[in-house]
Amino acid sequence: MKSSRRKSNNKNRFKIVKKKLLSFLPLLKNASFILVVLQGTIFIGLVIDNRGYVKLKISEIYSKFDKRYEDLYLSDFTSYFFDTFRSFFVKKNLKRIDLDINFEEISKLECMRKKLDNCSEDNWARGKMIHNKNSYKVKLRAKGDRNLHRLNLKKMSLKVDIRGKDRYEGMEEFSLQMPILRNYTYELFASNIVKNEDLISPRHEFVKLFVNGEYFGIRHVEEGFGRELIEASKRRYGPIFGIFEPHSVIFEDAIFDLSDAKQWSENTSKKIAKETLSVLKASQNDPLIIKKYFDLDKWGKYFALMDALNLYHATIPKSVKYFLNPSSGLIEPIFFDGHFTGALNLKEDRLIDITLHENCPWECPETNFYRKFFGDYKKIEPNFYRIYFENLERFSSNSYTKEVIKPSWDNFWFERALIYREFSRSDRIYNEGIFPHIGQWGSISKRLKNIRKEIRIARDQKPSIATHKNRFLVSLVNEKSRLPQIIKLNCNGLTSEPIILEKGTKKFIDLSSFGNCNIDNTRFSLNEFKNSFIFSGELTSSLEMNQKIKFEPIIKTSLKQNFNFNKGLHNINENIELFGKNIIFDEGSNICLNKGSKLIIKDSYIKFHGNPNEGVIIKGCDSKSGSLIIENSNVFINNLEVNNLLSPIQELRILYGGINFVNSKIKFDNLEIKNSLSEDGVNFINSSVEGNNLYTENIKSDAIDSDFSSLDIKNINCNKVGNDCLDLSYSVSNIENIVGKNIEDKVLSVGEDSNLNINNINAINSEIGVVSKDSSVLKIKSFNYSNVKLPLASYIKKPELGSPTIYIDKTNNTINTKNSLISDDSFVYIYGKRIIGEMSSNKVFKELYGNKYGAKTIR
Repeated sequence: MKSSRRKSNNKNRFKIVKKKLLSFLPLLKNASFILVVLQGTIFIGLVIDNRGYVKLKISEIYSKFDKRYEDLYLSDFTSYFFDTFRSFFVKKNLKRIDLDINFEEISKLECMRKKLDNCSEDNWARGKMIHNKNSYKVKLRAKGDRNLHRLNLKKMSLKVDIRGKDRYEGMEEFSLQMPILRNYTYELFASNIVKNEDLISPRHEFVKLFVNGEYFGIRHVEEGFGRELIEASKRRYGPIFGIFEPHSVIFEDAIFDLSDAKQWSENTSKKIAKETLSVLKASQNDPLIIKKYFDLDKWGKYFALMDALNLYHATIPKSVKYFLNPSSGLIEPIFFDGHFTGALNLKEDRLIDITLHENCPWECPETNFYRKFFGDYKKIEPNFYRIYFENLERFSSNSYTKEVIKPSWDNFWFERALIYREFSRSDRIYNEGIFPHIGQWGSISKRLKNIRKEIRIARDQKPSIATHKNRFLVSLVNEKSRLPQIIKLNCNGLTSEPIILEKGTKKFIDLSSFGNCNIDNTRFSLNEFKNSFIFSGELTSSLEMNQKIKFEPIIKTSLKQNFNFNKGLHNINENIELFGKNIIFDEGSNICLNKGSKLIIKDSYIKFHGNPNEGVIIKGCDSKSGSLIIENSNVFINNLEVNNLLSPIQELRILYGGINFVNSKIKFDNLEIKNSLSEDGVNFINSSVEGNNLYTENIKSDAIDSDFSSLDIKNINCNKVGNDCLDLSYSVSNIENIVGKNIEDKVLSVGEDSNLNINNINAINSEIGVVSKDSSVLKIKSFNYSNVKLPLASYIKKPELGSPTIYIDKTNNTINTKNSLISDDSFVYIYGKRIIGEMSSNKVFKELYGNKYGAKTIR
């Protein structure tokens, strides 16, 4: 019995082995598989030393033809072979895109590719694009300046614009180009990290392209610069500018080119586009404009990330795009063209080096652009450098490398393998190299380690210190850190602004200018006081030349000061801006905003006191009223009434609320909005909101509008609202109860990829009950309505987003396709049963917004 069982097991093993061997046979006909096996066999036979890089002459031979091979490590070669080999056994593939283009339209593209005199790139070719059985009407044109974009018809780069309302993966405009033109997977890899950091980047992916049935190869899809990109990045749409390269690529001489110009030519949008252009032009020659109108936190983060990843090319003025965020009124960078190799491969250089020398240490005609942010070799801008340095420290850290950068790199191993299998050659900027492209993780890893080491020295190596016998004069010299050191002082509970110590430059400090301070009671720190040292406790040299030294009074306090609105009437007749303060509104304080004045509070801690009988009132007290803007602040509200406010008119900003919370954390007990004259009674933008009771009454348009925010509120009560009670866009919310009475449009509107969980909703004497659209998910435990014209609507308004979903556990009345508007591409479930719509989303849309149901937005 045992013998027969062994024979049976052996036969089964033989069948399994035979099956596996037979599975290799089809691969033996695959040229790329054969080449990989041969290359791998040869490579394994090479002698490799134990320090982890290729020792033999082959690397020297490669680098003579292509210098980028100097940066390849053993791990890069092994990944090249291993990833390619294992890709043959993975059951997945890239998306497929088909273009159907007739001969006449192909002739147009060929004419554009060759840049012939008798054709214009404004004369787009027409065709059809097919993906997953979805057909899109498209127009196409040639794109790109380098010859690589236009080698031949089969390899040319295309700009694709979808005609009509359909969208491919949420995109209306995108480019199709060979992977080499965006440096293979580097753009996808970097874009992932950029978006992870809440910076803006187009969407990227690889597809397989077929034209009229013929395989053209792998193509890199890169999103265009339009509304879809910005809203997918969780921002309100604002103008995007780039540099018009045919004129000049130098920032100071540049002409700025507006993306999606048709959108911004409309009268309602033209103003903000013109204002943005004015700011960009002014910033070409005045660094103070950049300090005031550019989002320095985001630019500092962007420069640091590009520096960490060695994507210098993505920071030069012609590559980065300039987006005006209408919520903040500040210009943000958009990642674009992050060439890893680029015209310069700055292995050991850092962006800050541009500012540390009178002349740029390498060829960089964009020097003045960077110095507008960092300062120059005479004086580094301390606040911007601090933002850059702290982000560079974080991006190069071991934890960030392991948790973010390396996983992002590994995420695209399969795409790299498919590119290797198509024998894609190395990128030599203006042409293809001789040898194959190999991803260079080793080079990225080494750069991160080097930066990490430099930052450790900057944080740990104390500067050379000299003190004067009067005990309050000090000199500091950074002797060892290649990166400028950031030092802060602390005395009597006060902390100084950052002081920048460039290597070899002596800084003189008069501690007495800081208050009653000297070397005996002043501490210094290089790491935000994780460690600190007292001057008198250090071994210092003597500073006895005080009569010959010009001291620099560079020490300033950075503590927040208190600002109180005491009980009683406060008339505000002109704009007031409060920054970086502890602001207290006493109970019984009554703030009157007159003559269109704005109360603007930023970067502050704000407390509105009050009790159920007496709170804080902020109101417009004359016919011109006023508005309130709270930004980048922590807000605590006991009892606040906002009355008769108007939306603010500001350059470079679009704010719709009488009261606007932007990038803030808000906690409230009772908040009342009454008699609003603006489009939104209150507008939450990029904010976190927790509260108990929010009451609105007599609102001109929307009562509560939330954009890109999170809301956790117990009770919302709306009465007499011209449009919506609660309008959510790109928001995540939990609400216990909503009561909407006399609402002229929607009691609840959940749109643009929002999620809302609600226990109870009551719609009374209102036009529309609840609406969900555009990839949003609405979950309601109990929905009660009476005297409501349209209980429910669900549809797709923006084609780049997807189907909405509504779950209603129970309701006091019937909801069906006869009394509600449910599109056939929506998912609506009542009592767990799906109601399938009978109308298209377009037909549902046409019956709303004051056409048959609801009201038009009042602006």
